[in-house]
Amino acid sequence: MLLLTVLSLGLRLPDLDADPPVAALGRQGSTQISGAFLSDEGWYSRNARRHALGEGWFTEEGLNPIVVTPLFSLLQRLSFACLGVSLSAARTAPALLGASMPPFLFLALLPCLGHAGAFAAALLLAVNFPLVMYSRLALTEVPYLSLTLLSVLLLLAAYRLGRQALAISGGLVFAAACAVKLSALALLPVAAVHGAAIWWMERRTGQTSGKVSAMSLLLSWAGAAAAAGGLALRLWLPQGGEEAAYQLTRLAGQRSGGLGDLIGRTALFLTEGALWVHWPVLVALSGGVVATGLGAVLLQFHHRDRPQASTAEGTWSRLFLDPALLFFALWFLMALAVLAVTAYRPLRYHLMLLPAACALAGTAFHLAWRVPGAKLRKIGLLTLLAAATGLELSGWARWYVDRRHTVVGCARQVGTLIRREPGTALVLGRVADTLALENHLGTLNLPVGVPVEDISSRLELHRPTHLLLLRQRELGSLVNRYPETFTGSREMGAFRMLESYYTGEPLRLYRLRPRSGP
Repeated sequence: MLLLTVLSLGLRLPDLDADPPVAALGRQGSTQISGAFLSDEGWYSRNARRHALGEGWFTEEGLNPIVVTPLFSLLQRLSFACLGVSLSAARTAPALLGASMPPFLFLALLPCLGHAGAFAAALLLAVNFPLVMYSRLALTEVPYLSLTLLSVLLLLAAYRLGRQALAISGGLVFAAACAVKLSALALLPVAAVHGAAIWWMERRTGQTSGKVSAMSLLLSWAGAAAAAGGLALRLWLPQGGEEAAYQLTRLAGQRSGGLGDLIGRTALFLTEGALWVHWPVLVALSGGVVATGLGAVLLQFHHRDRPQASTAEGTWSRLFLDPALLFFALWFLMALAVLAVTAYRPLRYHLMLLPAACALAGTAFHLAWRVPGAKLRKIGLLTLLAAATGLELSGWARWYVDRRHTVVGCARQVGTLIRREPGTALVLGRVADTLALENHLGTLNLPVGVPVEDISSRLELHRPTHLLLLRQRELGSLVNRYPETFTGSREMGAFRMLESYYTGEPLRLYRLRPRSGP
């Protein structure tokens, strides 16, 4: 486990202000790629940044992510208190939580898979290239998955060890995961089905594990659900403001339009978003391990008079009923179902598949490893695991050798230019929040797809001194409407790592002259 922890930290912490590679964020030219990190990193950090700079938690302009993701905002604030306000500080908490995922998975699987299978699963999770890169971004996906995995570990430990305190702790950690991102609520049906299945097996066998029964686990999950539900209800209250409207819009936009639409989304998921598309290394390894294991087991079953046959049968039946593997299997099916029916699903949404997928790959490795005989087969399994690990690490190594610092460099350049001019700067634009992580600047956020009328109304209301635009389509009508406002502009350079998403358009900084009168 020490090796897993050191490896995870070593892949995630160095040079946190470097740009992520497009290849790790989705398929180039497809609907799966998301460049939203350029705006979302600053957006998710904006309340914590404001508070760290002495401006108070909330802003009356734009969204307040602390309402939707309160715990993530508090984690960001803690990072800023310890490290100062910067892009790398904003990414520190997700990187640390991402590095904790492989040890959590290892401990959860160790009782049922042993060291070999648990290590194989955790190693695949530790070196997965997209997961490593998303762990290095100030986004909510990796932190909520890490806390969810910890809650599963605690609840499984409570069931195995008979400790009610662990069950209560697991429920509280799950509620914390929901406070980081409400997507964690999707695991509640998994917990309900899992608890009901364990309860049914307990009733059938007449045995429970220590002092903690499946009913205790269900009550722990129910308590967590109540806490998470209270947080979700917060979005519907009037003080939720624009955040509630934003969340409701997202839900409405992802609603299925009927059977034909559902079939179309599922087909698109299978061709563009499925596990074998994004993570062929993991799928190839799992397929090879499963083929090796099944072949060995079938050979054992063919010789029914051998004592190894009963051993193989016992191994399969025991694993199929293990609470940990049952939970990860249900988790995997839930994630597939959610992604298949969702309209917008960039690769960062697919990360919810990874813990369960790696757990199932580790199970296949364990089954193939445990079948008696054939040392050559074990050598082959280790070769497959080493090849998969090497391929994932090679992607990280190529990026690290050729890494760039475009975002942080551009942010510092913008700050230098603005601070040369007199007066208090107020920057308007979609990417303003992210660039402000490196500068003590006031910002106004523009949501993606904001209409021109909204931009002009904000210009009239707040009278910012500068405007940052990554796409220039909106600017023509604004210049025609306020020709005296735009006094000059400067191109800040093209974002090379975003060319497939933003078509290589440069970021442009505009100087705005305040208008007289309303």
